[in-house]
Amino acid sequence: MKRTRLVSAFLLAALLAALLPASVSAGTLSITTWSLSDTTPGATANHTFSGTLATTNQAIRSIVVVFSQGFTIGSVVPADVTVSIGGAPQTVSTVTVNGQQLTITLSTQVTPANNTFQIQIQNNKITNPGTAGTYTASLATRRSNGNVIDTGSITTGIGQLTVTLQAVVPNSLIFTLVNDALSVMVDPSVGVQSIEMLGQVVVKTNARNGFTVQVSLNQPLTGTTSGATLQPITSGPGTLSSWDTNLVKNRWGITRRITNAANSCGTPNNVGTYGTDWAGLSTAAATFLSCTAPTNQTTLDVTFQVAVDFLQPADTYTATITYTATGSF
Repeated sequence: MKRTRLVSAFLLAALLAALLPASVSAGTLSITTWSLSDTTPGATANHTFSGTLATTNQAIRSIVVVFSQGFTIGSVVPADVTVSIGGAPQTVSTVTVNGQQLTITLSTQVTPANNTFQIQIQNNKITNPGTAGTYTASLATRRSNGNVIDTGSITTGIGQLTVTLQAVVPNSLIFTLVNDALSVMVDPSVGVQSIEMLGQVVVKTNARNGFTVQVSLNQPLTGTTSGATLQPITSGPGTLSSWDTNLVKNRWGITRRITNAANSCGTPNNVGTYGTDWAGLSTAAATFLSCTAPTNQTTLDVTFQVAVDFLQPADTYTATITYTATGSF
């Protein structure tokens, strides 16, 4: 009788072991790209995620996308979403939104033929954060029972980066007493000052047709106290000019030099000869640096120079430069 119980217990344990699913830990999903149709803060945009799965031997029934705080997910319906898993298009059954989480449920579970995936959320249903910065999204694939198969995350940038441009014209005064006569003498020499910024702009991109970096000023270089302006040597970065600082005073300008890593960026824009050809910037956006092919690294060296005489009011002259980089994919 004892023997029968032991055998029965052993058979029951074996049967349960066969019926219960094995414990599986989540794999790391690799999201290689997160593309937005518009990266302007506060704008609505389409989103495309693509990459590779860590696990291909388990059936996927749903995909969960979680956006950083700041994104606003609108009313997304199945017609707004396109899913490809293992190179095959999938039919979306339902889409639910819960705060920052978007859950995409497929009509049937699918076991991937290979490890590739792509998810497109279209029709501008997601609003970007209103503040420029770096933001994160995470993705998870799930089984029919809701258990996670693979999970991963990726970051992207929203908005533009700004750099403050400042030129300071120092006070200069020579005070001389000659006998009983009091006189003020202004130094007739011309003040010229420059600063070299090596590697001011660095671009790396795999964009097939290269990239463009545009710049603009929020205002002319303007004195914070006097309201006077310091004029640029030319009307914009596309207009180059030589500059004899002995003859042309009360101006500011930049000169540029493009250098590339071993992998060329194709044909760069014309920036002239470094130290010889000078240009200004304006409130109108204009091309500062561009290339026509992908690049491992393209670097722009910039020298900023100011030449003044004593007709330029003493003040601190400021403006903000906005850089906007766009890839041509």
